[in-house]
Amino acid sequence: MNIIDLDKQLDIITNHLLNGHEIEYSECIQHWYRMHYQCQIVPKPTDTDIMRLAVKASIIERLVEVLNSPPRNGHQVVPTWCREIKGLKKPLKLQSARLLEDETLCEAFEKRNLKVVKNFMYFI
Repeated sequence: MNIIDLDKQLDIITNHLLNGHEIEYSECIQHWYRMHYQCQIVPKPTDTDIMRLAVKASIIERLVEVLNSPPRNGHQVVPTWCREIKGLKKPLKLQSARLLEDETLCEAFEKRNLKVVKNFMYFI
């Protein structure tokens, strides 16, 4: 897959997450895993919206964490552009308040003021 297609895939995944389409989001993440896409070659997004940039960087960083952990034991690498992406000024819950209540949060998202549970994306 070329880098333009990976950019489109990340855009689709981001749209599903932001629109609360959990099943579609999960299916896209599963597809990424099955296709062995390499996070390292995802180009820096051209979005101007800070929220979308923060979500995209967090998704990629979390994908790397999940794909490199057992039992997958991948060799994914975070693209350098992720380090440049700042967090939001106000917290944004990407999961329901009920799910987030009294839960430890996922660091890849939390550092950008995005709220998801610690084990977010461990369904692959």
